[in-house]
Amino acid sequence: MDAEKLFASLERFFLDVVGLMVPGALLLIGFKVLYASSGSMDWLSGAESNGALIAAASYVAGHAVATIGALAIAPMCARIAIPIVALLRMAKGKSAKWDPVIVTRSQLEQRVATRTTTIALGKRFDTPSPSSSDVHRLRNIAMTSMKSEDKATVVRLMSLAMLNLGVASVAVLLGVYGLMGGAFASMPTTQGAPWDWVHLATGAKALLVLSALSLPFLHRYFEFYDRTIRLPFDIAAAVPPESKSALSPAPDSLPSISPGSRGPMRVYMAGGHHSAWRETLMKAAPSFRFHNPVGHGLADPAAYTAWDLEAVRRCDVVFAYLEASNPSGIGLSVEVGFGVAMGKHVILVDEKTASGGDTARHMAFLRHAATVCFDTMDGGTAYLSKLGVLGIA
Repeated sequence: MDAEKLFASLERFFLDVVGLMVPGALLLIGFKVLYASSGSMDWLSGAESNGALIAAASYVAGHAVATIGALAIAPMCARIAIPIVALLRMAKGKSAKWDPVIVTRSQLEQRVATRTTTIALGKRFDTPSPSSSDVHRLRNIAMTSMKSEDKATVVRLMSLAMLNLGVASVAVLLGVYGLMGGAFASMPTTQGAPWDWVHLATGAKALLVLSALSLPFLHRYFEFYDRTIRLPFDIAAAVPPESKSALSPAPDSLPSISPGSRGPMRVYMAGGHHSAWRETLMKAAPSFRFHNPVGHGLADPAAYTAWDLEAVRRCDVVFAYLEASNPSGIGLSVEVGFGVAMGKHVILVDEKTASGGDTARHMAFLRHAATVCFDTMDGGTAYLSKLGVLGIA
């Protein structure tokens, strides 16, 4: 096993252990505090000097907490939250845009099954209309072809989801125990004696307080779990559509080509998304094949970043248009830098520097990094057309 695989295995083990041991330890500590008067947790006090025993007990307790949380607490929370969200939606009106994170697992699978990225992956594996039952199978297919760093991201998200679910479940379980303890303490000790409602009220308050404390952790669990399910599909869709297999790894580099050796030259269009400059460029240079990052429809930052950089990797020319209205040009600079590192022919149209101000000092490095630089869109378009005539990339 090489160093990279060993590190990945250790990281995955560490995240798994932390995601289970921390909630388990919290549960033991909570029960120790609550059971202090009964003496039933005295074994824990005697085992404090034995770190291995404490770790093993925390790990086992963490598994129990994770199971109870996944099978009971999270579904119960989702079923309670759904009608509340529905009422809020009705109060806001039908035009309100809601995308609730807290949903049941079946609802999440149905939502993922109807996403564009899931349908696109299903078509490549004989499932043109995926259902909720196909989601996990297609997700496993996407996971097997992901890069190691992308898999590590999914593992981290799942570990964070389990950690938050564990903490929330511990809070709820301790609250339920407090309520049950209060109920038992309230029962009459002799026949005909009145109930002691003070203990029951104390237990109910404990349940309410601990349940309220669990809500932020439950919300984070649903948020991380949602990303864990969706991210493999988004990454699978990040490979440009012209490749033979959208799940096959990309070559490290693409050779310079002429139009006759592999079809039209491919141009990646880097720049702002708030004007129609891309459509204008495509009409002005119809002999090229364009990669348009506006059209992939990805919303997750990790997914659309992966798509954009993969498209730069597979293109022959990077056409970067820095408009005067572009607020920073940071994203464009990343794409230009990546293109330069990959040996691409970079055409930069820098209208922002031409507009004056302090921009020239900040953009000097970017202008010198590009293969050629123009102050106007017309100059960049004319140069691109000449590249097509010469067959140079």
